Amino acid sequence: MNTIIEKKPDELFKSLCVLAAQKSWGEARDAAEQLANRGAQGAWLDLAFDLADGLKSLYQVTDDLFSLGERSLSDTEIKTIEYARKWVGTQLNISAPTLIIEICAEGTPLHAITGINGFGFIAASENALQDKSLLVHEITHCSLMSRSLFLDEGLATLLQHRFNENEEFLQKQKYWDRPSLAALVETDWSNDPYFSKIIPTKSDSSDLSDQDLRVHELAAHLIAKIIKEKSLSFLVNNWASLKSQLREGRSAVVMKEIFSVDLWKIDTEFFVTKAAIINPPSDRSLTDVSVQVLAEEDKETAAIWLPFARVQAYRNDEGLVALIKLLIVLGNNREDPNAGSVYRSEALVAIDWSKSRNIDQMSIAIFNAYIYVLKLRSAGHAIAMRTNGIEAHKAFRELLSNYPENPSVIIASARTQIRSIHDFMPISDWREKLKNLHSDPLFSRAVEELLAHSRFL
Repeated sequence: MNTIIEKKPDELFKSLCVLAAQKSWGEARDAAEQLANRGAQGAWLDLAFDLADGLKSLYQVTDDLFSLGERSLSDTEIKTIEYARKWVGTQLNISAPTLIIEICAEGTPLHAITGINGFGFIAASENALQDKSLLVHEITHCSLMSRSLFLDEGLATLLQHRFNENEEFLQKQKYWDRPSLAALVETDWSNDPYFSKIIPTKSDSSDLSDQDLRVHELAAHLIAKIIKEKSLSFLVNNWASLKSQLREGRSAVVMKEIFSVDLWKIDTEFFVTKAAIINPPSDRSLTDVSVQVLAEEDKETAAIWLPFARVQAYRNDEGLVALIKLLIVLGNNREDPNAGSVYRSEALVAIDWSKSRNIDQMSIAIFNAYIYVLKLRSAGHAIAMRTNGIEAHKAFRELLSNYPENPSVIIASARTQIRSIHDFMPISDWREKLKNLHSDPLFSRAVEELLAHSRFL
């Protein structure tokens, strides 16, 4: 038998639950401290010590089922949960997860707190516990996670519909304005667990039954394609190791390498064959708009043109270049970096896609420099911020050296110069370069703004 220190996280949490149910407080405290040493945090760490200190009542219902709260589960509730739990385990061909169930007030949405494969916490009202298909959805989350919310929601939604013997929705996918599949797969949705930033009809309710579920069904559509291409067992065997690879724009490459699924090819069907005619907001050229938006860092215009650019990116290379420029502006949000996180993921995967398209090398060079700016906005600590800030400085200095007369490069490098203590060139040279661009209507406003900045006075 494994000692506490040898146990896997799910085994360790199960041991803690058994000890807490037995009121073995000393050993329960040891298990909670070991979980803390293993990196448990947030809601899970709070729960561990609440259980170990006896602050929350826990009943052991079966070997793998525990009840949190003032009462244990009824026989009917146990039967329903066990049926759904074992159904999920059979479908995935893995051990059914250990569960903690908390009965909440009526109206509480059924939801799971996950983070440990094979172990989960489900909160639900008495009525919600009667819905086996919703239990299947949440128990799937507790059983197996890639930690890409989009993929995990897809797997849970697919099994939920399979339980209901209803997979017709897989054939009914329709176009709507959204980020690419590659971006949806890669984006960190921890601050937006219900995809409220991309669903067309927003709801204030946290209950999934009240939400627009087309994002979840699109994800299930993708999971069904993966299973068809490889197999469910192949998916299960590779699922838990996905998250670390789905980063910095590489999600489309990773999904193709592991699952032989081409996310860009799948998306092309949605964005080209299923999209309604998307008209540009004005008669201006998308290329000109994107150049000016990037020069002026005009987020408002970028947002207006984004739906049109998303479709055009699948139709021609000029559309993809324009899309990336708009996304860079929307993602480079200094005032509120969290607000730009979805756009940063979308920009990074689009930049990665551009390298397989017939995009000119100067555009690629500009995008490569902006990658460090996007990473800087997503940096979670001081070391990452400093590292990416230094890399951005070096990238734009090299960009200016290689393309010293290109207007877009001059403006972008000038904006970097503002935030750098080291001069790329003498200020007099900067002013001359900027003044030479003033007559160009695409850059005149940006030039005026830069020349008025104290850095260039």
